[in-house]
Amino acid sequence: MIGKNFGKFLGLSACASALPQLEKQNCSALQVHAHRGGAGLRPESTLYAFAYAMDIGADVVEMDTLFTQDEVTKLDIRYPNETLPIEHYVNRIVPIIKDYDMLDRVYIQSFDWRSIVGIKTKYPETRVNALIDESLVDIVEATFGTDWVTAASFIGAQAICPGHGSPFGNGDEGFTINTPNYIPFTTKEMVERAHDLGMKLIVWTVDDESTIEKVILDGVE
Repeated sequence: MIGKNFGKFLGLSACASALPQLEKQNCSALQVHAHRGGAGLRPESTLYAFAYAMDIGADVVEMDTLFTQDEVTKLDIRYPNETLPIEHYVNRIVPIIKDYDMLDRVYIQSFDWRSIVGIKTKYPETRVNALIDESLVDIVEATFGTDWVTAASFIGAQAICPGHGSPFGNGDEGFTINTPNYIPFTTKEMVERAHDLGMKLIVWTVDDESTIEKVILDGVE
């Protein structure tokens, strides 16, 4: 993965906080993911943003994948609501990654678990993560007939990637543990369950110190 200076800075700054229990956490194991190359710092999902993320020492660069009208794969966030059939993602993304000899450095993750199943079926060597928030739990569990953490393990996910929580548990983004009516989604019990099933738990998007401290105590990667 990419350099670890930023990850160490962020993790250790949390460990040095006033909460004594954080001192017992293995903060050196934390990873810092640059969402779309660093949302809010540079133009998202651009080479400029990715270079900046590397400069500040992010461990992982996350990016969105879309297709142009003539079905050329590109990175863009201007049309987030336009999603092509699952087959486009299953059939086209992994060959591109292989062409650049990057398969051992990439994880493919999706909120639409059908694409994860399709990719793992066609390219079983591909590493995949299962994204989820509170609004998708019922859909996933109805589809797979079991609890969603078990379902993620069943489809071959290396990690589950839940949101940290939201007001009233509705899955909305952009809030903190100090938001009124906040209900945590990621919990210590969820982390332990994922680990018991051989998966990591990588929480998204955690942008404030209080919430960072909370998920560190939960034991997330």
